[in-house]
Amino acid sequence: MVEINFPTLILQCINFLVLVWLLKKFLYKPVLNFLDKRSKEIKDKLEESEKLREEAKRLSEVQQEKMVQAKKEALNIIKRAKNSANQESDRIIYEAKQRAESVIKNTKKQIEAEAQEQKELLIKKIGSLSIELSEKIIRKELQSENIDYMTEEFIKDLQKTE
Repeated sequence: MVEINFPTLILQCINFLVLVWLLKKFLYKPVLNFLDKRSKEIKDKLEESEKLREEAKRLSEVQQEKMVQAKKEALNIIKRAKNSANQESDRIIYEAKQRAESVIKNTKKQIEAEAQEQKELLIKKIGSLSIELSEKIIRKELQSENIDYMTEEFIKDLQKTE
């Protein structure tokens, strides 16, 4: 049968316990510390990654808001530019109408002045023709010539001057 040697068994048990103690002291704790440290680093990296993701999302939202704001501002600038252009166009058209009315008014005044001048010239001409006719009539009467002839001549002279 098998014989059990107790002193060897006790020494082997003591040996095993010393080995377990040495492994725990020199191997298990450093490996456990390394694993804890590595686990903590991974957890920190994940937290940092999540923070960066949230920051990127926030920045994206801010960027989107800025884009919307920029579009609104661009549309507002375009609207103001169109309004300004329309106002400028209206002002230019108004000024052109004012100038045209002024030119028309001045032209009418010039035409009226020239017409008045022509009337005055015509009146003077008629007056001088009347005087000439009167002189001719008086001369003809003095010379006893035909008055009808002189009247026809006077009418012809008037028709020529018109």
